[in-house]
Amino acid sequence: MDCWGSSRKRHLHTGATSISTTALLTWLAVATVASTTPVRAGSDASNFYPLELGMTNPNLSDELYFAEPTDVLEHLSAFEALYVTHHSCVWSSYENGCGANAGEDEDEFWYMGMAPCFRANAAYSLYGVLKGQNDSGCNHKTFINSFMTKAGLESFTSAVAAAGISFENSNDNSNNDYDYENYNDANDQANYEQYNNEQDQNYYQGGISASCSLVESNGGGQGENQIRLNEDYTSTGVTCSADGNYVQAFFNGAYCSSTQKIGVSNAMKTFNQDIAEATCVPIYNVNSYETYLTNDNQDGENDNAENPLSLLYHSHSCSVAEFSQGCPDPYGKVHQYEKALTSSTGGKHNRMREQMREGASWMLLLFGIAILLIPLLLTRRRKVKRRQKTPREVLYEREMEKATVKKRTLWVRILHSMKTRNNDNKNKPIVDTDASSP
Repeated sequence: MDCWGSSRKRHLHTGATSISTTALLTWLAVATVASTTPVRAGSDASNFYPLELGMTNPNLSDELYFAEPTDVLEHLSAFEALYVTHHSCVWSSYENGCGANAGEDEDEFWYMGMAPCFRANAAYSLYGVLKGQNDSGCNHKTFINSFMTKAGLESFTSAVAAAGISFENSNDNSNNDYDYENYNDANDQANYEQYNNEQDQNYYQGGISASCSLVESNGGGQGENQIRLNEDYTSTGVTCSADGNYVQAFFNGAYCSSTQKIGVSNAMKTFNQDIAEATCVPIYNVNSYETYLTNDNQDGENDNAENPLSLLYHSHSCSVAEFSQGCPDPYGKVHQYEKALTSSTGGKHNRMREQMREGASWMLLLFGIAILLIPLLLTRRRKVKRRQKTPREVLYEREMEKATVKKRTLWVRILHSMKTRNNDNKNKPIVDTDASSP
């Protein structure tokens, strides 16, 4: 049975209730009474480039620059409209925890807390039109920054669904490359089929989620005092393919670790085609701002769908240096922002030190080459001088050299003769002249 149900359009909304609309409304309330001009006081600090006390973000000269999406919420009153464009799936940190299945106690698994949790998040670019500006749409003039979700891809899909984007159901199971032979018996196959049947009903009604779900347990850890081991489980969840698409996959272990992927169970081609069309989606307009804060039951929750601005609340900055393939940079501005931040946060001094080390290395290399070349140059100079002398001068020098050699030879002979004479004197017998004759 296919994982996508019947072929008809529905508005996509997430079944995950972990996104706090109440917290978002608090942010929006603060933004409403915030400064009414695009000029910002202080400096915007980035998660990837923290600013020390007294340091100013050099990118603030660009009035559309905001380091973090929450900064945009704080200055929401400065904007006429906001737009988002989806770019790709990015495997990055996940703020909702690694436990598979909602409500499960993560402490039951022996290594929880030892490693950060990563899930399929959405990377997108944000665009804005300031009040009083004639700009519109998504282009280099309205580009604010690039961000990625931190609560899974559903943060993006629920936001654009609330903004009016719909997704079409279709059968993508033809792209299943998961082999039943990966399971050991018929019960394992039954677990797999049961999970797929459940997903047929839940993918769009409940929303595609980055959360990890347990498919089966291979036993083990059943006793009261036994530890539940990670390898006793098989899990499934959405992950990122090499080309930046979303795919459904199965994993060894309970936490959908990318290093334990067994195989892709659903290529999600239709979903990827639909989300690729989420370009320049309006998530805020000053004229319809009230509609984004609807609260039919006055219970602090959005009863219709997630607020589109919740996307900003559950996102953070991305870095092209850390996510070269995942962090979108459609106009090269993100790279410029990071270059300026690197210089202001000490990276410039680090580069200067590296340049000084490199310069010193080159100087030492040149000094060594000079030491080798100087004797060669001096020898060549002597040879050149000899070539420039007249034959008489050359003959004179040769005669002088011969005379010097003769003098040295004469002195050597004299010294040798003196040494030989001294040795002969030592070997002569001593005669006693005072002795009387017989």
